[in-house]
Order: sequence, then C-alpha cells, then structure tokens
Amino acid sequence: MHIYLHTLTILLTVFALLVPGGSNAFTYYQGDAESPYIPSQGLYAPTSAQVYQPLSGTWTLERGNNDQTSVTVPGCWPMGDGHATLRTTFRVADSLAESHFQLVFWGLRQQAEIRLNGQLLEAWDGDIPTVQVDIPRGLLHYSRPNELEIDIKDRLSTRASIPLKPRLTDPVYFAGVYGDVALIARPSATVEELSWHAEVEEDGNRANWEIRLVMRNHASATADSLMNRELAIHAEWTGPDGDTGDNRSANLVLGPVDAEEITISGSIRNPALWSPDDPNLYRFNVIVEEGDLSWNVPVDVGFSTVEWTEQGVSINGRSLRVRGIDVRMTNRVRGAAMSVDEIREDLVRIKDAGFNLVRYVYDMPHPVVAEICDELGLFLVPQTGLHGVPTSVFIADDLQGRIGSLLQEMYACFGTHPSVAAFGIAGSLAPEEAILGTITALQNSNSEMNIPFMVGFATREPINLPDNIVGVFERQPYAIFEPLNFDGMYENPWLVGGLGGYATRWSPDDDSTSGHIRQADALLHQLRSVRDTYSAGFLIGYYADFRSAWPLSIAGLSDDEMIVERGLLTLDREERIGWQKAGEAIGQARIDVPALRSRGQSATIIFPIAALIVGTFLLLSRRQNNVFRQNLGRVFAHTYGFFTDIRNRRYFQTGQTLVIAILVCASNSIFFAGWLHNARTDFAFDYLMTLIFPSDVIKSVLISWAWNPQLAILGFSGLLLGLLIINSIALQMFSIFFKGSLGFRQAFSLSSWGASHFLLLVPFGVVHYRLLAFGWFQTMFTILFALFVLWYLMRIVGMIRIGYKTTTRGAWIFFLLVGILASTISLSIYQGSLAFFDYLEYFNHVILPWTGA
Repeated sequence: MHIYLHTLTILLTVFALLVPGGSNAFTYYQGDAESPYIPSQGLYAPTSAQVYQPLSGTWTLERGNNDQTSVTVPGCWPMGDGHATLRTTFRVADSLAESHFQLVFWGLRQQAEIRLNGQLLEAWDGDIPTVQVDIPRGLLHYSRPNELEIDIKDRLSTRASIPLKPRLTDPVYFAGVYGDVALIARPSATVEELSWHAEVEEDGNRANWEIRLVMRNHASATADSLMNRELAIHAEWTGPDGDTGDNRSANLVLGPVDAEEITISGSIRNPALWSPDDPNLYRFNVIVEEGDLSWNVPVDVGFSTVEWTEQGVSINGRSLRVRGIDVRMTNRVRGAAMSVDEIREDLVRIKDAGFNLVRYVYDMPHPVVAEICDELGLFLVPQTGLHGVPTSVFIADDLQGRIGSLLQEMYACFGTHPSVAAFGIAGSLAPEEAILGTITALQNSNSEMNIPFMVGFATREPINLPDNIVGVFERQPYAIFEPLNFDGMYENPWLVGGLGGYATRWSPDDDSTSGHIRQADALLHQLRSVRDTYSAGFLIGYYADFRSAWPLSIAGLSDDEMIVERGLLTLDREERIGWQKAGEAIGQARIDVPALRSRGQSATIIFPIAALIVGTFLLLSRRQNNVFRQNLGRVFAHTYGFFTDIRNRRYFQTGQTLVIAILVCASNSIFFAGWLHNARTDFAFDYLMTLIFPSDVIKSVLISWAWNPQLAILGFSGLLLGLLIINSIALQMFSIFFKGSLGFRQAFSLSSWGASHFLLLVPFGVVHYRLLAFGWFQTMFTILFALFVLWYLMRIVGMIRIGYKTTTRGAWIFFLLVGILASTISLSIYQGSLAFFDYLEYFNHVILPWTGA
C-alpha cells in the first residue's frame, strides 16, 4: 500500500475512537407473514399426528426506552442497532393437551432469552439460525392465551461467534426473529434426529439406503410403571414414477425420558437417479407404530453418485463443470426476513440463467432453500458464514467448537437433501498448514458426514488439500484485465471464485469509462480466462449484496446506501449481469450492462479552489491586521515568549485565535480530503479502513467523503477543529497536577497558535491532488507532513512546559506517559473487541499480497 495513506490512516483511527460505533436509529426490516413457511417434509412437517401452528404475524416490539410498537415477525434489524424484546400471544386447543410441544424458530440470532408465560425456557447464545426449544409439560395454558417473549441482543464475540464481530467484507448481518416461528404439537415419542445415507451400485441397478433415527420418549413415568414403550418402525416410499415399496419393521423399546438410536435400511431396484437435468425425488415416510397408534415423518430424498473431480462434479458418472454463484439471504426491503416466495424466485431465475450451483455465503440458508434446490436440480453449498478469518482466530478452540456445532446442525438440516454437494467451512482463509490441520481435525470429528467440505483460500497458488476437500480460489481483487493463471490446480478439485469484481492499484482517470462498465468488461475477461483454465468450475461473486467495502469506489457509485453496483446488479435485486448472462457469457463477445445511474465525475476542482480561498484569507488577514501579522511572526520566531504571554493572560484576542484555528483546520482538511479521494479505489486501503471502522455509520461517512470532496473538506475541517478542542480540554484538565493552571481560552489559544506552522503547507494545496498521481510526491509529501505533525507534538511539549510551569524533562516525561497510556487503552479496546492485531496480521500476510502492494 502506498506510504502516503499511512498519515490518513492515523487520523481516521482517531476518528474511529471519537465517533461512537453503531447507528442510533433502529431499523426494523419487516417480513411477509401472510404466507408463513410450513415445511413440506422433515421432522417438523405437519402430518395427521403432528400439528404445526404458525405464530408469525403481528407482534409487539419493545426497546430499552420502553417504547412499544407493532411489528411483523419475521423481522430483523442490523447488528449494531442494539437489542429489543418481541412479544406475542397465542392459544392452544384442549385436544392437544397430551402432546409434546416444541417451539421452532426458522431464523433467530444472536443472543436470545426465550420466555413462555413468564418462565425462562432457554437462554440461547449461538450461531445456528434454526432453533428448537422443548416446552416442559404443564407450562402451556389451554384455557387462556399464552404469552411468548423473545429478548434478543446482537452481541458478537471477536473470536467465537459465527459471524465474527469484525465485518471486514462489510456484509450486513442481522439480529432478530428473521424467520417464521411455529408451535409444534408432536406425539410424546418423537424422532429427534434423522440422517440418510444411500449408495448406488456401479451398474445403477440397485440403490441401498439406510436411515438412522434417534427416538426420544417424552412421557413421564408413573408411580407403578416404568412406562416402557414398544415401538415398531419402518419406511414406505413412493418413487417419481409412482412406484411404491416398503421395508421390514425394526423394533425399539423406549424407557421414560429416554433416547435411543435405531437404524432401518432397504434397497430399491433400478432407481430413478437425481441429477440437475432430471431431479427425481422419492417420498419416504418413516412410520412409527405403537399398538393401534401410528405416526409418520415424511422425507424427500434422491439417489445419485456425486464425486468432486478436477474436471468438476461427477454426477451419476457424468462430469459437469461447475457454473456457480454466491448468494446472500438478504433483501433490501426486509433484510434477512425473506419470504419463501422471494427465495424461490431467486433460485428459479438462477437456474433459468444456466447456473448449476449456488453457495450461500455469510448466512446458513433457510431450510426451504434445500427443498427448492432438490426440485429444481441446483447443487447447493450451505456455508457457515465465516469469511476472511485470521489463522490465529480460526484455529482457536472456541471457534472450532462453534464450527463443529454448526456443522452438526447443517448436517441435521440438509444431510438428507440430494442437492447438497458440499458444506462450506469458510472463505478467504490463509493457505497455511495450521489451517489445513484444523480442517483435517474438523473432518475427523465429523466423520459420519458423507458430504465433502468446501473451503475458500486467499491465495495466488494452488495448494495440496486434504482428501474430500473442495478448494475455492477466492482471489479478490482482480486487476481489470489481469491474466488468471491456475497452473497446477488439476491436482485437486478447485473452483475459481470471486469473479465479477475488480480492484486495481491504479485509479481510473476522469476520462475513463464508468466503473460499472469496466467491471462488466472485467467479468467477461475473467470468464474467458476461466474457460481456458483447468479447473472444476467457477463461482461468481455474491448476489444481492448490501453495500460492500471493496473498494470505496464500488459503493461510491451508488446513490442507494444499501446497494452495491459491481456492474452486476440493478437497484432492486433484479437482473444481475453475473448470473443473468453467465450461462452464455463464456461464448459472448460482449456483455450488455443494465442502465445504472452514476454519480458522474468527481469535482476535483474543489481542491485548488479551497486552497486558494484559504491562502487568500490568510494573506488578507495578515495584511490588514497588524496584530495578527505580529503574532504570526512571534509564534515562529519567539515561541517561548508567545506561549508565556498566553499563559499569563497577556494575549486574549479570541477572534484571531478562531481565525487561525479555522485556517489551520481548513488547510489540513484539503490534504486529507485529497488523500481520501485519491485512495477511493485502493483495495488495500479500503480493507484497512474497514478493519479500523467496524461501524457502518462511520464507513458510510467515509464513502460519502471519498466521492464528494467538498463534503470531505468540510468534514475534515470539523473533525480537526474537534481535535483542537479536545486537545485544549486535555491541556486544561491535566494542569491540575501542576503548580501552573490553564483556563480553556488559554489552552485553546495554545493549541491553535501552536498548529500555525501547518499554514506553511498551504501552497501545496493548489497542486496537491494532481501530484498525488506520482509516487515520488506521495512519499515526499507524506514524510513532510509527518515532520510537521512531529513539530506540533514538540510544540505540545512546549505548551506543557510553559503552561504547567514545569521543566523540559518533566514535560517530556508527562507527555510520553500520557501518550503511552492513551495508546495502550485504545489498542487494548481494539484488540479486545475487534481482535485488531490478529486481523492486522491477516491484512499484512494475505490482503497485501493479493493486491501486489
């Protein structure tokens, strides 16, 4: 990264510490509760013996200030907006009194306390969005309404949460009850877990299947009986062509409040195989019988042979090269509270565009995604939500425990679906031995899973992967016409990921083509390059993003604060070049780009104009005010005497002090605004800014300033003036430890006039922005500006010595102690809450090599 950015980074770090993170506005994204999700199959699907009662709809939301409002559940809010309590009431029919009840949340995050009729059911802190909670017998009311209360906090751990707190790729994560809620009345002997395994013989004439069940008895023992329950379990199935079959029953004895495992198996001759071209599904009914009573669990399954190879996915002996797209389960109107219809619409359009695989990044997908992918013939890769995790964080025991739990939940939720081609562990990991060893350990601890893991690596070179691992070459950014070389990738199944965007170390000049046109050209170039490489396929960058941070230029092009214009998407989650055209793009000569509004050219003329205004005002003040001219001379020639006069209250012309303060702040703001504007397309700088500013609010301000120089000049002027005031307050407060004392006016005068030497740089402001295009000027001016900052720090020591009436040695000791203490506290906060040093190491060893800086 260019050296001139470091000074700007330092100032913006101070900005991050001064401005509180998070948004004060509470944004609630309301879902569509008119058609709640009702599972068509699986453990919670309604049957003749199992009642599924949706609880979605109008709830009451209460914030910390006790304000209550009516909202729709599903619903959510961006993490960082705080916490809230959601309440609703519901009735239960008397006829269900003997059932076992569960609450099921199809989307719940992050920390939640679930209460029913005033009793705490569960205090839940996890990363698994689908949550099931057992309701103890006797807690539900049948004669009056029941009150359900969910208190949700959006606290994320730096090292143990999925997702992690530092949102370095700047996706918007959501807290809340963002999926449907249901009350389920089940038989008192329930199927708690169901896993599926099938093998198709080589000739395809027979498929052998096995279903493993975990049964639990929720009935209570009586005084005179152990209430052992004798169950008979078997499966019946119906094929896609209407053929039927069943298997022999297996017997199971369940004790009270007991869980037992049982396996049933069978085979099917000449099975109709599932494939993307012909997604044949079998409906299995697992039937549990107890005397004259029986109940069933419906499951849709498919038979196929799937193997990842260097050429793609081998499905039933036929190799398919992967044409994939990354998807996020978010909507700009409802956040993560997407309806089933919206999810289906997305997947249908992706399938129609010629894609054969979708990977859900940053969020584990809704269970209906797998159901729809099964029907459409789309390969599915659910992913944990981890991305760009430093090695030291990824290999930690806490996070590995979370990943292991999430993998188990993913397997329970998606393991029966034929469309699931792999489970995504994480994206953009460093290609290090510690990472590979940790992934191998995850495999060993989840050996019962018969589905490969997919892992994205931030690397230029392929690496040797453990068995049953699919690698994704997730290399962002791309220079716009950078050749993509993947020599040696054939040793493992690798996908080329991150296509569809570009970033370059060189800023496009004012006469270049609009950014979204350049990105569309970059996508076509990348797809052509992928066509000529020996890889298993490609993945185009994620669909339906909220505002991203790679780089500032991308978000800066959009007038809509919530939408990325990567040249791949319109403003309303509509046609995206990446998936709309990729089915045919490899053979195309050109990609048509949707019409997008652009901000137009940035008003860089403001930089010389602002510098001329500051310079002119300085010269006029100096020419027309003799006292101002004399004081400006004295602060350079006789600094000690001038500061002594201020301390002794012999100099108190507040108007002149305000003038010098405003001029100093305005002149420096021209340089900072110029640096920020020039760095708006620098990927490494933008990543570093996102690391320093996890707050979306601060990042929004920076994006606005980067693309609007006039706002940047005003904003930095206000920020620098605020720093002068803070410095003045500190000088005044610390004077209580010394024999000398300072009032605020004295301290502000010292701080303002002490910074007057920065006015010597004003002539550079006229040509500063244009000269930033040259590397020699960047280096020279950064060093020069750093020397002026050092000069000001030395003047602060002089202020302490003179204002506090202490010795030079005492002033330096006090200054260094305060500086060390402030730096230690700030860095401790950043490390403790953001794992700053871990991510900084990741930045130095992974991100910078990406960019070639």
